Amino acid sequence: MLGSKLNIGFSKVISIGNAIDLKPADYVEYLTDDPKTKIIALYIENLGRTPEEVKRFYESLMRAVRKKPVIFWRGGISKRGAVAAASHTGALMSDQTIIEAMIKQTGVIPVRSFEEFMDTLMAFQMMKVPKGRGIGLVSVSGGVSVTNSDLIAEMGMDIPALGVGTVEKIKQVNLVQSVGVSPQNPIDLGSSYFALAINEQTIFALANDPCIFAVIIEISTHFIYNVRVLALEEFPQLFFESMLKCIKEIRIKIKKPVMIALPEIYYEEETMNDRNVYLKRNIPVFPTVERAARALRNMVIYREFSESRQKTSVSK
Repeated sequence: MLGSKLNIGFSKVISIGNAIDLKPADYVEYLTDDPKTKIIALYIENLGRTPEEVKRFYESLMRAVRKKPVIFWRGGISKRGAVAAASHTGALMSDQTIIEAMIKQTGVIPVRSFEEFMDTLMAFQMMKVPKGRGIGLVSVSGGVSVTNSDLIAEMGMDIPALGVGTVEKIKQVNLVQSVGVSPQNPIDLGSSYFALAINEQTIFALANDPCIFAVIIEISTHFIYNVRVLALEEFPQLFFESMLKCIKEIRIKIKKPVMIALPEIYYEEETMNDRNVYLKRNIPVFPTVERAARALRNMVIYREFSESRQKTSVSK
């Protein structure tokens, strides 16, 4: 149900229970060769009941990652969770260092929660994989930009400084930058947030910077709908049409991924409707910048592993 809500398509959904007959490796091998399956997403509580099963599962993951991304969520990583998984499935309890070594060697994308699982799946399905760790961040609040920058840095991603040329372009179009609004990354648009042409040109200039490989736009729904109440009834519609136009141009002309962060602060019904507008156009939407950045990080992890493996193969 959540997949449908997020506009995520599924070729197969498989629940294997205790795997008395077919084992996890059987399904991974099948999905690896299935042309309708572009991404494999696994929730696993055990690697196998015997050392032979564990080895075969490991080998199936090695082969799968060579063909497509594999999102890997494993339950039972704590001592208590491992005991629960063993009693539930009859699994061998695996040391966490073994699990971490398997993740590192196979190149599967580890996630730690259902939310991260679905966020990462949505990002892979709706966007191209970013070519680097540099994120361009846009919001209406300087304080939120600062704290989001901290969170992004902590997870190993980057909010790089923009080039001089990019900053000058933003200054030229952003008429209020001289009154405490930042033309640097992360970009705090301030009152310019409500000037649609300035919005579009600023975000496009940010995306076009060579240090930026993906853009996260944080949209504060309560600001947009407050304008409708206080001044201009049609402003929300104009704003979202402007955003859709801007994102389309970035995707076509610059070919970089764009994500939306749509915090659920107020105007709950409007926020839900706006989210659906973006999702139906294959624009991924997240409730926080942190979750959007984490999904980006997982995509970058996949790219970096794939590139390192290709270099290793060439050197041999």
